[in-house]
Amino acid sequence: MTSETQDEMEQARDILVIGGTRYFGRSIVEELIAAGHRVTIFTRGNRRPEFLDHVTYVVGNRRYFSSFRASFRGKAFDAVIDNIGYLPDEVEETLDVFRGNVGVYIFTSSISAYQDQYIGRDMLCESNYQPSLGSISSIHNVEDYEIGKNQCELRVMQNKDLPYIILRPPLVIGPDDHALNLHFFLQRILDGGPILLPKLSKHHLRHIYEKDLARAYPKLLDRTSCYNKAFNIAGKEVLTVEEYLGFIAIMVGRKLHITYVPQASLDSSGYVQPFQFNRISDISRIQEEVGVDLTTFGTWMGTTVNWYLNDYSGPDSKGYDKRQQEIDFAMHHKEIDTVKRLEP
Repeated sequence: MTSETQDEMEQARDILVIGGTRYFGRSIVEELIAAGHRVTIFTRGNRRPEFLDHVTYVVGNRRYFSSFRASFRGKAFDAVIDNIGYLPDEVEETLDVFRGNVGVYIFTSSISAYQDQYIGRDMLCESNYQPSLGSISSIHNVEDYEIGKNQCELRVMQNKDLPYIILRPPLVIGPDDHALNLHFFLQRILDGGPILLPKLSKHHLRHIYEKDLARAYPKLLDRTSCYNKAFNIAGKEVLTVEEYLGFIAIMVGRKLHITYVPQASLDSSGYVQPFQFNRISDISRIQEEVGVDLTTFGTWMGTTVNWYLNDYSGPDSKGYDKRQQEIDFAMHHKEIDTVKRLEP
């Protein structure tokens, strides 16, 4: 055995990923396998990615607490990566199951955990987090999701028995996104019609490429200096929505038409688009303490758009069956019609 091989074996870790068969959860598993770690994944068994021969695969539903506990009774891991914790009781149960048997619990939260703390701030720092007391028991809308993530974080922080790291990404963009967030805008840019957006004083965005997010997790495994801390993580660039969507328009050879309308008017029409503006996180802490590799916007956006154009064959984006109503609404409620060209 060479010294290099021995070093690799000594660095290998036993990692459990809760939710690891689609989108960036799948990419996290791929990164862990590539780094030589021994990976167990726990999912409901709805998907069978190619790497299943290289992992231990445990099928179950974390909401069935007794069976979840039975699945992991007496099992120890160097780290648990929890990608699908949305309700505080789920997190409480997970922390209890792995108490004393896990080196570090890495919880995938969201910038949404800040709730409305972004208002009046150019940048959200980790210290801006304010806990939401109580215990939400179900999620029906975006507000419930934000409260749920906030309360999950609170449970993680209150736990005294298990070292933790919390990651707070913004909207995650990349190929094979089951939420089809980018497809919403790409499809509307391609048809040449207007995109409806709320009328605000500014429209800034800072998203993250799903591969960049996935690559951060293996870096955290042995960072004991990062234990019991929360970290914002996001892409390199802060862009205006005209720059962001304008890049896509240039790629596909279209003009970008945006119609800005008061939010109340959009709400009354039933129109819902997937972007939340001006939630810009400060990523200086994770860069200083971990050093994450971030792809430039033009590169990852180009990769993502090309995937939709050349590989995606699924359904239309959300609400596209009512596209003509959007166009008619824009014609009758137009306040600003912007055409923006951004050279790649």
